[in-house]
Amino acid sequence: MRDFCSGAYTRLAKPDDIARHVLLHSIRRPSDWQQWFDAAGIPDCRAEQGMTFENSTLTYQGAVDGLGVAMAQFAFAVDDLLSGRLVAPLDIRVPNPIGYHLVFPAERVRVPKIRAFQSWIAEEAEQTRKSDAWL
Repeated sequence: MRDFCSGAYTRLAKPDDIARHVLLHSIRRPSDWQQWFDAAGIPDCRAEQGMTFENSTLTYQGAVDGLGVAMAQFAFAVDDLLSGRLVAPLDIRVPNPIGYHLVFPAERVRVPKIRAFQSWIAEEAEQTRKSDAWL
């Protein structure tokens, strides 16, 4: 997870600066900001302040629209970063222990369309990891 915001917030230079702005939250990921503040070395910050949205997509759109600063999973914000609609003002990254898994019955492991999908999704994940390394 990383902090993201519109270009209007490029003056953010240190974690304490973010604490003075509107924090955008997804109701589905309530602990993201607290984890970020802990990683940034300011655990006493009131991470629950700000605006809360129904899901991460709306939270990211709020950041694009300049409503505040959002916490985002890189893979879901990469297009907005690459286009310049969002910026990552600080280079604080928080590892997320939650992952996604491809699950299918073991007896279908050799089905061509499942193998093709498995290969495709692995390639996409690798591209995302590579993109995250240089952004």
